[in-house]
Amino acid sequence: MPVNRKAREADRGALRMRWRLILLLVAIGGCAGVLAVVGDVFPQAPMVTVLSAGMASGVLGAVGELIRMWRDRSEGGDQRGIAAGRPAPATPRPPQVEDVRQDVEFASPVFLGREEAVEEILRRFDPLARPGGPGRAPGAAGRTGADSDRPRPLAIAVTGEPGMGKSELATQIADRVERHFPDGRQRYELFGAAGTESRPPRRPAKVLAELLRSIGHPPQRDDLDLKVLRRTWRTLTRDHRLLLIFDDAEDFAQVEPLLPGGERCAVLITSTDSLADGSMHLHRHPLAPLAEEAGVRLLRSADESAAADSEPQTRTALADIVAECGGRPLTLVLCRRVLQDGLSTRQLLEELRKDGGESLFTDRSVATVFRLLFRARPADEQLLLGRLAKSGLTSLAPWAAAALLRTSVSEAGRLLESLHNRSLLRRVPSGDDALRYRTVKELDSVLLRSTPRELGVAALERPRWSAAATTRATDRLLAACAWLAERAAISRAPEEWGFTEPALPAPAPDPRLGLRLSEHPGAWFAAERRQIQACLKLSHSTAPLAVEWRLQRALAAHCRTGRVYWADWRDALDRSLELARLMGERQARGICLLERAELAGNEARHTDAVSLARRARAELAASDERWQARAARAIGVNLYRMGQRDTSEGELRAAAAVFERRGEQWWHARTRCNLGELNRFRGDFEQAYALLTGARTDFERLGDAEQAAKAGLLLGEVLGHLKRDLEAWLTLRGVLDALVASGSPGWYRARCLRAMGRLDNSRLWLQYDDCDLVLSPERRRELARRRTDFFFRKTLGRYDDRDLLARVARAWHESNKAAVEGVLGEKHAAECTAGWADRRPLWSGESARRLRADKDGWTPEAGVARVEEAHELLVDAGDEWGGFRTLLVLGELRMKTDPGAGRRDMEEAAEGFGRLGNTWWQARAWRHTADALYRANATDEAERKARLAKDGYQRLSNLSGRLRAQLQLGWILFKQGEHRAALDELNDAQAGAQRGRAAGIVPETLAKEVEDARNRVLGEEYPLAGR
Repeated sequence: MPVNRKAREADRGALRMRWRLILLLVAIGGCAGVLAVVGDVFPQAPMVTVLSAGMASGVLGAVGELIRMWRDRSEGGDQRGIAAGRPAPATPRPPQVEDVRQDVEFASPVFLGREEAVEEILRRFDPLARPGGPGRAPGAAGRTGADSDRPRPLAIAVTGEPGMGKSELATQIADRVERHFPDGRQRYELFGAAGTESRPPRRPAKVLAELLRSIGHPPQRDDLDLKVLRRTWRTLTRDHRLLLIFDDAEDFAQVEPLLPGGERCAVLITSTDSLADGSMHLHRHPLAPLAEEAGVRLLRSADESAAADSEPQTRTALADIVAECGGRPLTLVLCRRVLQDGLSTRQLLEELRKDGGESLFTDRSVATVFRLLFRARPADEQLLLGRLAKSGLTSLAPWAAAALLRTSVSEAGRLLESLHNRSLLRRVPSGDDALRYRTVKELDSVLLRSTPRELGVAALERPRWSAAATTRATDRLLAACAWLAERAAISRAPEEWGFTEPALPAPAPDPRLGLRLSEHPGAWFAAERRQIQACLKLSHSTAPLAVEWRLQRALAAHCRTGRVYWADWRDALDRSLELARLMGERQARGICLLERAELAGNEARHTDAVSLARRARAELAASDERWQARAARAIGVNLYRMGQRDTSEGELRAAAAVFERRGEQWWHARTRCNLGELNRFRGDFEQAYALLTGARTDFERLGDAEQAAKAGLLLGEVLGHLKRDLEAWLTLRGVLDALVASGSPGWYRARCLRAMGRLDNSRLWLQYDDCDLVLSPERRRELARRRTDFFFRKTLGRYDDRDLLARVARAWHESNKAAVEGVLGEKHAAECTAGWADRRPLWSGESARRLRADKDGWTPEAGVARVEEAHELLVDAGDEWGGFRTLLVLGELRMKTDPGAGRRDMEEAAEGFGRLGNTWWQARAWRHTADALYRANATDEAERKARLAKDGYQRLSNLSGRLRAQLQLGWILFKQGEHRAALDELNDAQAGAQRGRAAGIVPETLAKEVEDARNRVLGEEYPLAGR
């Protein structure tokens, strides 16, 4: 693209200013050098020596600026070269702060004794604060190979024994440096030191999937190879500025794959392991116990809020407490709270010195101090801590606490905040703009290993700690969780829940809880997902199976709506199917089978999906016919994606008829989209256009912007096949804007880029020129000449007939408007033009300005760049099928400029489809490869590919595809001079086309194309071929 003239002038002005500053620096440096030398080093030196030394000092001071300016100009030149040459591929914008979850714990106001460690770590962040960013990591110069050139984030490890304050130190650091990381900060608990059967260390692949989701690039599957996920994560974060906290890492091997790729990112790691296996770029900061003085200061701070004690809290007594606690900040903070509650230092020391008969985490004192603090809390707070520890929840929101205690949400929030204020819970922000509270794992262990009597629970309160009372609390928690999760799922996708439901009990939550649905159900699910899974694992619940079935189904629905957490989605459906079998509920079993079929289809396991959907239809035979229609739609969609298009159409049409009859507008529109896509691949583009236009209109009327955008994506692809390239461009660009605004996954963006990249650039220019002639004021003279010719043809020179002239003028205006609307489409013409009422039409609006700017991107190189970016996005998302499909398009484009590379891409795509077991797309890829080779005059190789395509189609219920392969093979044989063989192939194709037309499964245009090809081979030019 041409560089803006003002920008060039600004660059030149800045360069002149830079040189002036350099000269000034030389002069000032010379003067400063003179003064320094005269005063300190050479008091008796001659003046010439002094001046020379001073000038040298100034010049040397300017050398760094000269070198940096040269480097900046070189790098800037590279970037300007991109702008001046072919357009750089559009890349996803780095997410802003509001896009990335900010779930780092709130920093504690009680933080003393780690000032030296804080300052040392903060110095590590200084290079990130500089405008130029960090340089190469220390030690990188000595390394060789590709790995040495990879940008590295700042990686800092805080290590030490449990209770040393590692997590709090990381949180304090995050608070102080967050301004340097505008792309967000995130915290992930890795459960390294707490590895148990119930909470094992987290697998890096699972954490990477969450990291990718957090920046708007969720992987399409959760079972991708760790190397693929790591490469994708590092590539996508290369230009980000993220701050990550990985808390409680097991070892460096668990963390290493999670490191981002940007050198302006930073990672804080906490671990009880020394991380000695870490790389040479990992900065380790081991934490020792607090020094005596620091511990005393921490304890003395209790005097600020505690009542004056009757006996003086001498420094010696406080020092003894620090020694008994081993200098561990966690234990000392609890001691501080105990002192604030009124216990004297003497009493606290006596308690710490007692033999408690146990040693937890090599820190006996934490159990003693916790029990002292625990006994001082009200009964409800004690009970909440106990039930929370037994539930296995690692964090909770006020609604869950309310369910555990059978109290209101507001009262539960007050209790949680009180426990946080006593350092017994940690407060963290949540994705749904609410607060959550995280347990302290060292204290959980004390609760789980202690009886109510040992904890000091009053005798009258102990019945509330009984197994029966705990079971009732667990049941309330499960019922509340199911109610909230189900209603959140319904609010996210109400159309999925609109049919007759199974007759299963649905116990409502206790009305005293006062539960309310979140205004942001998607964010609520993201925040509560792990706790939902923890609720499902509660072993001491007596809730009916129907409650768990509803919760499992809601969990699967949330995953389906967001197309995230695929493993959780799969597990939830498997369990819900087992529950339906145990309950003997046939409709529930049918619904689960249908949802499993939809999951299998999303995973490209179409054969399995068809089988599951057929089983579902059998189970739902006695149910609402709309469920059966959904099963028929699932069968039809997966059949045509397998290439069985002729069989699938009947299923889809039957489903559409039921939805239309029952007034299910959303499902009817969605099924019409499926039929439109089927007709698009069949080659009946006019029928596909009609179906998709109607479906998009219905979605827009229903207010479903996401489905309207998806229908628009399919419509844009069809418009390209109809040679309405400019309307296709505008449609796809609008879809791309809508998908980015809605935060849709990257593979939809990739599909847009792929469709835009394959549009014909010549037609784009010609169609734009036709509109520009009518709408551009600069071309009025050219338009006036055409107007004169038009009037002459219509009036035959009779300019004296005013009525005739008026009619011709109206016809001229209407023909121009029709021409513009025919090229742009009515919707886009209304957005891009104005002045039709005054008969002075002009380009108008932001859409028109963007379209004028888009013209510079209508080049073969830009088209290839778009498809290359689409391919990269799909590969990064783990979409193998989409990657091969895009590689096929990329090969077609490259055949025009680099036939060798194009052929390799297309053959790789065909072989890839074969490895995936997708016969239809493999046959389609061979057919496209044969066509490209035919156009390149490589007829022998084209014939082999065409025969492979024909063989593939013959194994499918796909007559249109087989006819296109036969038609192609006929032309290839004809070009080779094999006229008899060509005629035999086309005769067979014509017979098939006639049968297909009679059955309504072959479009008229294809049948006519076959007939025309046969007639040409049989024509008078080659009479011998007909004998």
